Amino acid sequence: HGQPSDVNAHPHSCSDGSLAIVHNGIIENYQSLKKKLTGLGYTFKSDTDTEVLAALIGHVRSLEPDLSLSAAVSLALTQVRGAYGIAVVEKSSPGLLVGARRGSPLILGVSDTSL
Repeated sequence: HGQPSDVNAHPHSCSDGSLAIVHNGIIENYQSLKKKLTGLGYTFKSDTDTEVLAALIGHVRSLEPDLSLSAAVSLALTQVRGAYGIAVVEKSSPGLLVGARRGSPLILGVSDTSL
């Protein structure tokens, strides 16, 4: 969602910048999620469903700060309808990458010399 532009380009982060996400797919209910999050005080810089997903995961983290990133992503995704392949990173957990998919492919390549 959203026209190609610098502001709509990946990665997207949550409002406090503590996590970032890349996403392939379509979040079918992103408009209703965005409306809910906007009502809770969240603001958005882009027109993308990816930024809404980042905000949703960040919101779950704010409600449940003791959850692992993996658990927060899983809990957030219970509210999502659509197809996606996502990768999420968090500032407080360098070296950790959480991936999830539903209907869209997710592939990770690893190298000894580069990522």
